Amino acid sequence: MTTDFRPALQTLAHLLDAQPEDVRELFHYSLAMLMVENGEAKITARHHVDNLEYLTIKTTAGDVFEILTPQVSDERLQQSRTLAREILRQDRASKEDNAAS
Repeated sequence: MTTDFRPALQTLAHLLDAQPEDVRELFHYSLAMLMVENGEAKITARHHVDNLEYLTIKTTAGDVFEILTPQVSDERLQQSRTLAREILRQDRASKEDNAAS
């Protein structure tokens, strides 16, 4: 990944980079859906190619990207979202701790 992660997320970035592509795609999808859920992004388009669903997402900062909806069970999607939510919660707590210091 070329994104400049804060030190608290650097380990996660390395761990995610070491995972198979389908695991990375699932996690990226989960993060994108959390951004939509939190009002930080919106789904602007959906299209299907060869029975695969692609979502076009636009962030509040104006960035636009496309993401594949993973072909996994709803339970697996929920588990991934829960994990992503916990990681974001920990990141926010870390930011708050740093700001208070």
